[in-house]
Amino acid sequence: MIDKGRIDGVYEGQPVINESGIVGQVTFVGAHNSRIMLLTDSNSAIPVQVIRNDIRVIASGNGTVDEIQLEHIPTSTDIQTDDLLVTSGLGGIYPEGYPVAHVKSVQRDNRREFASIIAEPVVDFDRLRYLLLIWPSNDRQQQAVEETLNAQ
Repeated sequence: MIDKGRIDGVYEGQPVINESGIVGQVTFVGAHNSRIMLLTDSNSAIPVQVIRNDIRVIASGNGTVDEIQLEHIPTSTDIQTDDLLVTSGLGGIYPEGYPVAHVKSVQRDNRREFASIIAEPVVDFDRLRYLLLIWPSNDRQQQAVEETLNAQ
């Protein structure tokens, strides 16, 4: 929970970052507070790209505070340990280029169609103190305001 809400202009789906990178997004907005779903939540998914080669994939939370996973990645995909993953900008939620995670392990098994890839978020979720809410362009902000008004 954070102490900012509808009266502060917060909206559902709003990206949340800290000084290290992506924290998550707003999932509930009350008048004076909001709830944030962390990047590591098992219901969370975020489009990312590998800085080294621009490969775009989806990173998903697995409920563990210190790791996320890359799912449905063919074993032949060029992703390596220590690759930096940043937001790709696809999906319209997160702006492009914000740090998300470093690839921690890549396990390839030729008998399986997909690799098992685990990444470590750049944000230390055990030590969250200050957060920053990102407001989009005026067009997206106006759309969010209209959606909020229509939902009431």
